[in-house]
Amino acid sequence: MNSRIPCRPTILACLLLAVLCGCKPPRVDSSNAKERLRAVKALGSTSADQAILAKLAVEDQDSDVRLWATTVLHDEALLVKVAYETDDLWAHDTAVREIVRQGRLLQGVTGTEDFSDQMAIIESNGVRLNGSYAADPIALAEAVAGLSETDPALKVMAGFMGGPAANTRQAIARIKLALIDPVIRSRLPRAEFRLSISGNSAGYSGLASAASGNARGGSIRGESVLFMIGQDGHILAREGWNSSFPEIVGSLSGFCGAKVVAGKFLAQLLRQPEFKREDLAGLSKSRIPEVREGAAVNSRR
Repeated sequence: MNSRIPCRPTILACLLLAVLCGCKPPRVDSSNAKERLRAVKALGSTSADQAILAKLAVEDQDSDVRLWATTVLHDEALLVKVAYETDDLWAHDTAVREIVRQGRLLQGVTGTEDFSDQMAIIESNGVRLNGSYAADPIALAEAVAGLSETDPALKVMAGFMGGPAANTRQAIARIKLALIDPVIRSRLPRAEFRLSISGNSAGYSGLASAASGNARGGSIRGESVLFMIGQDGHILAREGWNSSFPEIVGSLSGFCGAKVVAGKFLAQLLRQPEFKREDLAGLSKSRIPEVREGAAVNSRR
C-alpha cells in the first residue's frame, strides 16, 4: 500500500490555479476590506511583501487588515515604523510586542534580554510588578536620554503617538525625536537635549507595606526632573517638574512619576526667533503630539 505525503500548495501554485479557474487573486488595493484581508494573508516574508504589510498596517482603513498586517510583519525596521506611525493602538502594541520578542533593539536601554521583563518595563515604566520592580524609572529615563537621536529604539520608547507622553521616558524620547525633525534641525542644527533627574520620596504612616505586610508606614518613591535644550552655550528651553504625591494612598508600592508636560517645554523651543510662521505651519503636522502643541501655541503669538 503506497503512502502519500500531503503537501501544502505554494502561493505561486494557488495563483496559477486561480488563473486557470478564471478566478482573480485577492488584491491589497481592493475597495473590499475582506478581499484586502485575504490578500494580506497571502503575503510572505520577501522584502517587497514586508513593505506592503507595513504600509497596510499604518494606512489601511480597516482595523482587521491593519492588525493582521502587523501580526505577520517581522522586519524590525518596518515594525519600528509601524509602532511610531500608526494611529491604531492595537497595531502599535502588536508591533512593540514583536520588536521585544525579537529581543535585540531594546536590550541596551532596558538592560535585559528577557521578553517578560522588557514588556513589563515598557508597559509599567518600572512600577512594582509581581512583587518586584521591573526596572528603576529614573535609570530608565537616563538610559533613554543617552540614546542617539537616530537610534530606532527612541521611536519605541516614545510610546503610542495617539496621545501625550505617559511618563518621563516617553517625553524624553519624543523631545529627542523632535530635535531631528528637518524643520527644527535646519533652524537649530546644534541644539542638544540635557536631562537632570533625581529621586525623591514622600513618607506615609499607618499603611501596610507591600513588601513586609506590617503597618509601620514607609515612603513612596518619586522624581525631580529638569529638561533643558541648549545650543552653543545658550539655553533655548528649560522646564522642571516634581512628583506630586497624593495625600492618601492605599499601599506603599509603585512609583509616583512627575507629570511632565513636554508640549509646554517644546513651545519654549519653538518660540525662538529662528522659527518663522511657515515653519510652525509645517510643524503643526508633526507626528509628535507635543510638537504640534508647541507649534500651535506659537502660531497664535
